Amino acid sequence: MVYLEDVAIDYNGHLVIPFLDLCLEQGEIFVLLGPSGSGKSTLLKGIAGVLPLRAGRLVWNEKPGKVGLVFQEPRLFPHLTVMENLAFGLRAQGMPKRERERRSQAMVDTLQLTGLEGRYPHQLSGGQKQRVALGRVLVLEPDLLLLDEPFSSLDTPLRVELSQWLWKLQRQKGFTVLWVTHLLDEAFMVADRMGVMMNG
Repeated sequence: MVYLEDVAIDYNGHLVIPFLDLCLEQGEIFVLLGPSGSGKSTLLKGIAGVLPLRAGRLVWNEKPGKVGLVFQEPRLFPHLTVMENLAFGLRAQGMPKRERERRSQAMVDTLQLTGLEGRYPHQLSGGQKQRVALGRVLVLEPDLLLLDEPFSSLDTPLRVELSQWLWKLQRQKGFTVLWVTHLLDEAFMVADRMGVMMNG
């Protein structure tokens, strides 16, 4: 369980979120709906530590957990292969090569990208790129996964397919998700609970 207590967040000198309390239950998918500019992405960046909190705090029920953030655009390293992109965070953590390769290969299988390990981002489809972007975070085994409209740039059939795939994976692994979207069909497909954000 994760609590956001009295959280306020600035962006570019403007107070975007003046006051927010939110409780995320262990293992749930909480979907946050709202129009563009309402503060949803700013909230995710504040939770992830990309933006500092002006006030308030993030409280974990037990020990502090690991947080992973996935953006709308894949943001893969163009000079690295699928395997190298997946292993990047593990390498940065100093994980030994053999264990790094084992974890990355297991994630390739989970992502259903077997056979594409040696490809570079420009050789992948949009859906494959976004799976790699998700895998690069998931391989670090986050306790809280933050999703900033991860499939909104994809066409509807692929977006639905990947949303269903991620929902099934989350049910298997049991990590907590805060999923930001402006798409009602996506929200109703995956959410355990939903909230609406308007003007922060």
